[in-house]
Amino acid sequence: MMATFGILLAMVVLGVIIQHNQILSYSTFINSAPQEVELLDRHQRVVSKFYLIGAEKKSTANEIRGTAALVSHLRTDNDYRRAPQFQYIDDRANGTFTLKTSPEIVLNCQTKTGKLKYSGRCYVTDKPQVQYFRWLNSSGGVTK
Repeated sequence: MMATFGILLAMVVLGVIIQHNQILSYSTFINSAPQEVELLDRHQRVVSKFYLIGAEKKSTANEIRGTAALVSHLRTDNDYRRAPQFQYIDDRANGTFTLKTSPEIVLNCQTKTGKLKYSGRCYVTDKPQVQYFRWLNSSGGVTK
């Protein structure tokens, strides 16, 4: 009886650990490889495109904060550690990913299921024509 209880408890703990590690965030991606982000107008036409390269991150219970570089082109010979750094806030509780750039960019990634979205609404200060975003990996495909 005690062995059965111990096995069940171990399975529950293992399940919680696995599920926690499977929760993806935008910061997970930008800290592992450059990520392409497209900003789109209301007709889904690309207004601008940039790449995010993460430098560091700090997690709390509700959000992940970190620094990253934003560049317009990826080059193999470029040292992105010298690119201007900005702060980001990956707030899964409120469903937003905010890039503290000038202008500030807020991606709305809120879902009912809690899964990460790779396209959706966004807001860019001083650029009202931008209404949507699309998150792609650095090879051009949608990040899965």
